[in-house]
Amino acid sequence: MHKQQMLPIGKVAEILGITRRIIINYEAHGLIKADTRGEFDTGYRYYSMDTLVRIRTIRTYQNLGLSLDEIKGYLDDNTDLAPALERLEALREELDANISRLRERVNKKQQGKILLTLLPKQPVYCRIESDCSIEARTRILRDVAYTAINRYGADLSHRMYFTQYSLDHPEQVAYCASVPKGATGEFVTEFPEAKALITYHHGSYEGLSAVRRQLIDYAKENQIKLSGICRHIYLEGPPQHKNPESFITMVALLTEE
Repeated sequence: MHKQQMLPIGKVAEILGITRRIIINYEAHGLIKADTRGEFDTGYRYYSMDTLVRIRTIRTYQNLGLSLDEIKGYLDDNTDLAPALERLEALREELDANISRLRERVNKKQQGKILLTLLPKQPVYCRIESDCSIEARTRILRDVAYTAINRYGADLSHRMYFTQYSLDHPEQVAYCASVPKGATGEFVTEFPEAKALITYHHGSYEGLSAVRRQLIDYAKENQIKLSGICRHIYLEGPPQHKNPESFITMVALLTEE
């Protein structure tokens, strides 16, 4: 190919928003090679459009968390992509969860809006304790979260922790913390996928009972059959805010199929 069809390394770096060093590093890992060199063997690199596109692909997958070895295996079509795919799916779920939480912060004025949604299947470390004060519940939930992450590690693709209880026996509260898929051990269980009526409460935990009542009334008015289970999913609380009025909690009433 003629030099006119080539782009110098500096121009490729500028177009893709990366440094020359990154491109040279890709060469060192065998991911690309210069299509031609400068005259008199100056070592100045030129790249074709195909190579530029290949560099862009490499950078995209690197930004998604794949290692250069994984990317090379992918481009050479000689590696098992299943583990990398699982990581990317988990990353997508985590991103979706964070977008949802931030959207609730932005849409604070829409507090009270009720939705019918699907809660995902989730493995959890779960411990049941008797009813007690809000301060004690907060302490127990922290302890459960600590034990879960210390024993099994964290699954950041799901909500980190929540509580669940029966509407008929609210004094028996299940304190739950997310654990990675495949974790096994005492107090580890998997909550199945479930439909639920949900709303978001912006404020202190003392207001959650009123929100629950609102959901129950809505279900009756709209002839939605409830399963009798309520879940409080803590999106933002004491770890993020000193002022309880800034807390965000998703209140969910599970429905029958």
